[in-house]
Amino acid sequence: MSDKEFADFARIAPQRSIITTDLGQVGMPHPVDGMRRCILALLENGLAQKQVDFMVRINPAQLVGLSVSE
Repeated sequence: MSDKEFADFARIAPQRSIITTDLGQVGMPHPVDGMRRCILALLENGLAQKQVDFMVRINPAQLVGLSVSE
């Protein structure tokens, strides 16, 4: 899947989506580096910072019961 295709998919309902990583296995990039690359790809392909915040910060925090200011 290209970065553009991924961004198009993520754009559908960011307020109801979560993006995470399964990186970190031997031979794979560090999870933090992978998440940074993912976030940059989303922003470079037209998603707004607020949409990205929903998927990588706000929604995951709410899922585990943390309060997060939007």
